[in-house]
Amino acid sequence: MGTSQTPVLESARPTVLSAHLERLEAEHAELSLKLSNWSKAAQCADSPIEGVSLDRTISNLRIETSVFMDELEAHLAWGRSDLFPLIGTYAGADLLPTLNPSLWGLDKNYELAKRYVTAFQKEAAVTGANINSQVVQELSSHLLHAAVILKDYLAMEKNLLFPIAEDLLTDLDYLFS
Repeated sequence: MGTSQTPVLESARPTVLSAHLERLEAEHAELSLKLSNWSKAAQCADSPIEGVSLDRTISNLRIETSVFMDELEAHLAWGRSDLFPLIGTYAGADLLPTLNPSLWGLDKNYELAKRYVTAFQKEAAVTGANINSQVVQELSSHLLHAAVILKDYLAMEKNLLFPIAEDLLTDLDYLFS
């Protein structure tokens, strides 16, 4: 495997778990890039590109955040249905008492970020053409709070799952060598 991959993915024996972790890493990279893009756009929203109106800038952010949240929701649904149960199966009962509260914390962070994005979406829809710099700053604030929480969410998810998976894949390598 390439040198750009996380060491956990360089297991000598490919498994369903390693395939899921490769997917997790790829999705995290894509989501992080999109998150970074709309976060930067939100930071600059009150000084839009010449020829682009404030309401057009906010409209574009509404579309970008909506697409991002749909993709993140699909990522989370896959994690809940496929990845987390698989890690739970591999990890066994020993890790579940510490894993479950961490997953609960991740869910709460996601819910908080979703509230910020929803607040942005609702307020932006109502604002329409009556937009000014102060309103844009308030709307941007919602997105920037969501972006910080979601960036931490993705990092926490990776920091939670990869060490566990690395131990499990190492154990599997020893078992089959």
